[in-house]
Amino acid sequence: MNFIFIILYPDGVWMDAIGASTSEEVGRYIIGGNYNQMGASMLCASVANGVYYFQTGKGRMLLILIIIISVTSLFIVGSKTSLVGILLFSIFLMLKNGKVKVLSLNAFIVFYFVFQILAVFMLSDLSNNSIARYIVEDVLQKDMSFSSRTNIWFRTAIAVAESPLLGYGLQEPEWNQLYINGVSTHNYIYSVLMKGGFVLLACLVFIIISVMRRERKYRSLASITALFGLWILLFMMIMEVYNIIYIVFLFGLLTCLYTSQKNNVLNEKNKCNNTSLQYS
Repeated sequence: MNFIFIILYPDGVWMDAIGASTSEEVGRYIIGGNYNQMGASMLCASVANGVYYFQTGKGRMLLILIIIISVTSLFIVGSKTSLVGILLFSIFLMLKNGKVKVLSLNAFIVFYFVFQILAVFMLSDLSNNSIARYIVEDVLQKDMSFSSRTNIWFRTAIAVAESPLLGYGLQEPEWNQLYINGVSTHNYIYSVLMKGGFVLLACLVFIIISVMRRERKYRSLASITALFGLWILLFMMIMEVYNIIYIVFLFGLLTCLYTSQKNNVLNEKNKCNNTSLQYS
């Protein structure tokens, strides 16, 4: 239904103000509301169906259909960051070899940290780097200031430095507009630091590390797919702040896969032990 409405109303099903402090209006859509938020919903849908396919061997055509609808929808509404994320996830799905998938996952994690540190935290001048210019201007279709995000990140860094331990708690968009010159930080890590400081960031890092260690212990094609989807979402959140429900959903999906794989391994061990006892 959302796809049909996008075809009929590419600029938005209805118009709504960006925030209470401004009269500027933007198009809203059924899924996600904002065109950027839509990308996170479509990524989660793609990840869930990818996991189902690798777990059961069923639903291939449905997965392909969801990918096609997601890519087309994001292209129409102009959400470049989300579109790149979905395309990268689609390429990952097409990889046949499990070792290649793991290598791709590890390489992407390294790329994520390098990009996050250089472009966001260090605010490096990437304009003289031809590779960076290609990624930002040609792939993501943004200017080298990331649509004025660098100014917001600079102001956010100053705000975080003034309250690094516990941050500022939950704040209204108007408060953000006053202190960081934007309705949001446009970066998930900065959003975490603003809300709960390094204490909350440490909790997030602990959860991610725990999830990754569990996934590695009972690894499968389904779990690798879910984990890559999580890192794609984190990559998309370099430029945008999505609703927390999306990252919670992927954490929950990985936890369910871990529990399922663990139970399967334990059942196999019990069968082997019972067989050994029968023969003995």
